[in-house]
Amino acid sequence: VLNNASISTPDGFGLKLGAKILGETLENRVPGSDLTPAILEKFNQTGIKVFIALRNDSLSTPTHIQNLFKENYSKIKIKIGVLNKNNYDNCDKVLNDINSFEPQLVFVCLGAPDQEIWINKYLKFLYPVKVALGIGGTFDFLTGQMKRAPKVIRELGMEWFYRLYKEPTRLKRIKNATADFLLTCHKWKKRINSEDREKKLKIHMADTRPTVLLSPSEKLSNFISQDGVHKTWSNFLNKRCSWSRPWSLYVLKKWADKNL
Repeated sequence: VLNNASISTPDGFGLKLGAKILGETLENRVPGSDLTPAILEKFNQTGIKVFIALRNDSLSTPTHIQNLFKENYSKIKIKIGVLNKNNYDNCDKVLNDINSFEPQLVFVCLGAPDQEIWINKYLKFLYPVKVALGIGGTFDFLTGQMKRAPKVIRELGMEWFYRLYKEPTRLKRIKNATADFLLTCHKWKKRINSEDREKKLKIHMADTRPTVLLSPSEKLSNFISQDGVHKTWSNFLNKRCSWSRPWSLYVLKKWADKNL
């Protein structure tokens, strides 16, 4: 699902740590609660249309969101649709509302991974939509229904701990996004290293050729037995020595074993 996205932004601090484990570097995080107001501020004067797909148990009601836009983004036209958290696929009305409203931008506020799965599944049916973003509970922060962690805590990468303190029911989800995720990154790193070693070993074994160690006398014999060298050496022995050739080679081999 994530690989089908045009842009995937690193939201949580756990992604920075996971990237570091895998040998990558993420300079910055891009939380939805920072990205969303930046987008709205940029397009506030253009009069674009924005559709918000909201979960039915969200802390921020449609009224809260409508008031937010009236006060801060009055030039943006919005429409809000509500999806039942027990069955996100029961969404024909929302899909029809989106297509009839013809927004350029859709914010899907269902929480990960439901919002990403929903976008991946239904975006192809939303013909007027240019961009769809999964932003989780961002509007809960913007409407003031949920207090965001202080800036210093966010910069230290401890926002997850602050949210756990505020919402203990998020324990399982936070555990998946921190401890379980980082453990998985360690397993991936170990697997990658193991596969790299196997590849390098296979390459090394493929390039290895059997070597034969020769004694000095065997090297001398091989040298003398080469074409041309054999004839020249034999002529030299016949002219200079009274020994028979086999005996002279035996002496030379003994000398070579001792001195080479």
